[in-house]
Amino acid sequence: MPHGTVIRELHMTINRRAVVSLALFGAPLAALAGKKGALCHPLFGQLAFETVDDDWVRGGDVRFTSGFDTTLIKSLFVPQIVGMPRSTDGAINTGNIQFHSHAHAQLLAAFEQIEQQGLLRKMVSFGGARFQPRLRKPVDGEGRKLLSRTPSNHSFGTAFDVNARDGKYGATARVFAAIFEANGFLWGGAAFNDPMHFEVKTFIGSQALPTFRCPTGA
Repeated sequence: MPHGTVIRELHMTINRRAVVSLALFGAPLAALAGKKGALCHPLFGQLAFETVDDDWVRGGDVRFTSGFDTTLIKSLFVPQIVGMPRSTDGAINTGNIQFHSHAHAQLLAAFEQIEQQGLLRKMVSFGGARFQPRLRKPVDGEGRKLLSRTPSNHSFGTAFDVNARDGKYGATARVFAAIFEANGFLWGGAAFNDPMHFEVKTFIGSQALPTFRCPTGA
């Protein structure tokens, strides 16, 4: 190819998960470079990641490049959610979720207690418990959508949403907060104005991982 020839590339994002570069004139294929990010997570320590999109996107997909072992996210059967609508699309739960293996026992214990206390009938939907590596989707006090450059805890298989379909943004999930908190979970309604959201605060049990003390602002 003569010197100075301009090589044009057409970049297409497919399903926001695979980036394909089509190089014209027989040039080699190349991938778009996403934005790089890093954080200290209180459960996992120092992590590095990059965005799948070539820029920061609210709720955009990410991939971890170091610090997080994705093989620890494993299938778990939760019998209490069988037949319950999922949070986002309303599809019916089969009971199978994807969750961090070190939190399996405490999640099952919480659901057993919810059932024993006769509260299961108050759970109208359950979802978000899957490996979904993406950025957070915060809103401010007036409901305006904000951009975050931090991965959501749904990215780590440590978070789930309860009663997102109650028509009240999950406000009715408050009734489950004490049980989940007693089993090592944080309730988003008290922590950051997201009442449907629960996430692992502390791993409990023989396989528990150490809690990391991250510096402020990490």
